[in-house]
Amino acid sequence: YKYRLTLRGFNQVFGVDYFDVFAAVAQLKSFRLLLALAVVFGWKATQFDIKCAFLSGDLQEDLYMEHPEGYPGTPGTVLKLMKSLYGAKQSGRAFQDKLFGTLRSMGYVSNGADCCVWFHVKWYCYLCIFCDDGIIFTCDEQARKTTLDGLAAVFTVKDLGDLSRYLNIQVAQKEGSIGINQS
Repeated sequence: YKYRLTLRGFNQVFGVDYFDVFAAVAQLKSFRLLLALAVVFGWKATQFDIKCAFLSGDLQEDLYMEHPEGYPGTPGTVLKLMKSLYGAKQSGRAFQDKLFGTLRSMGYVSNGADCCVWFHVKWYCYLCIFCDDGIIFTCDEQARKTTLDGLAAVFTVKDLGDLSRYLNIQVAQKEGSIGINQS
């Protein structure tokens, strides 16, 4: 049996329990541009997923919850959360802040036009981030591995291999070409 502990975020009050909820995602035109650059420069596109992403964000606000049913505790007391949980309005933003901070510490720089496209000047490696999924564009296998290892030091990362599907777009990579299809 599986279950997921979630907050009742609909009870949160703006300005008291949370302040900022916006979490950006990569624009589709950025994704298409990176695919075109991958063809021109011979980059390989691989994808990764960050597991339980919304559980890894650090909360900036004080957030409390009642004891879950079956959880031992003194009646009338509450739990102070140190990490975000599913259901909290600021979970997506907290995760994105931690992810972007991790990328900065690894030497990545955000693109000025799309804050979810990151590049590393020394490695010639580009990242395209969409929520908890990402695509790595590079021809340097060591840069790809170093990027995944750096992310795995902070998050639980699953390497999904060559890019084959992204946002319901099928991607076929061949030597010197990339085909996309949406059916």
